[in-house]
Amino acid sequence: MKCHEGSRPGRKRCKHTATKPNDSDVLCGRGGLTNYHPGNIRFRELVGEEKSRYVGLGNSKKEKTYFSEHILRTVHNYGGRFLKKDKAGKWFVVDNDVARKKCSQALREK
Repeated sequence: MKCHEGSRPGRKRCKHTATKPNDSDVLCGRGGLTNYHPGNIRFRELVGEEKSRYVGLGNSKKEKTYFSEHILRTVHNYGGRFLKKDKAGKWFVVDNDVARKKCSQALREK
């Protein structure tokens, strides 16, 4: 595991190399691989089921952030990780801030 200082004071960002994504993982990135990966399909289904609750929160950024964290915890609870490829083509686990932002973006999409 490689760690370095994160963007926020006192936080470290760590890369955990994952040799092979599992079917529960959410792959970050663009293209066919991510669109058709079983973990991404499950993630989109989860987001679709929860989106009306998210929209119902109105303009409260704090509540929407908590809700995105709920989606993140749900993925982690069923054994999923949020993975991204590094420049060498190896998968690594992104930190929770990056994963939460992916959840937030997915909830905002129409």
